[in-house]
Amino acid sequence: MAEGTIERTYYSYRARAADEHHIDDITCADLSLDSVFERVDRSSSSPGGSVLYAWARTQPAGRDALSARL
Repeated sequence: MAEGTIERTYYSYRARAADEHHIDDITCADLSLDSVFERVDRSSSSPGGSVLYAWARTQPAGRDALSARL
């Protein structure tokens, strides 16, 4: 999947997940998060890559939400 497609999927997800804390684009660029994602992404499917990218860009609100994710 092309990186642009993963980002579009993430922005669509972000619009629906208002209860989570999202890492903004400037911070993402400062941390080179896209480069980190490229190094750690070993998913075997496009949906898997999209979920991993969304998880990298969002922080669950609360300990229970984080525990449920893990």
